[in-house]
Amino acid sequence: AAVSLTNNGHLIQKIRFPTLLLPTHLVLSATVNQVIRCLVLIVAIALFTQTLSWTIFLVPVVMVVQCVFTLGVGLLLSVGTVYFRDMNHWVNAVLLLLMFLTPVVYPAAVYPRQYSLLLQLNPLAHLVGVYRELLLNGTLPHPHSVIIVLVSSAVSLLIGYSVFHHHQRQIADVV
Repeated sequence: AAVSLTNNGHLIQKIRFPTLLLPTHLVLSATVNQVIRCLVLIVAIALFTQTLSWTIFLVPVVMVVQCVFTLGVGLLLSVGTVYFRDMNHWVNAVLLLLMFLTPVVYPAAVYPRQYSLLLQLNPLAHLVGVYRELLLNGTLPHPHSVIIVLVSSAVSLLIGYSVFHHHQRQIADVV
């Protein structure tokens, strides 16, 4: 979504349409892709464990919250990339760093104690933890993590949409 406006600058300059559709389309298509992958994961969990927990029915709710978070970040980054073209390279570097800082392939318990504040401030770590509890452990996630995920998603969308809406008229001129 970060490069959705710059990659489609020719459309924005020639055709009058809501530019909000460009980053939103990419986020929604990535969400559909994630739904398909999650269904494959659920089938694999059912085959290997021979059981499924009722908490799997909460996964779509978490996916919607994740989509809201991603849309907010995508809107913010898409406007930033219009003004700062090299921002895409920084986004890729930060995403790679976040992948290693977020406990995806290792549990949060093995995170070094001196860096636990980084883990607590990372909303993606809480999102991964919520998915892990619902899908793999079959339990409800900690309310603290749920609150952080919900608040960070709402703040992300609020800030992203505000910045996007504020700069929407200038995007066609800058692209």
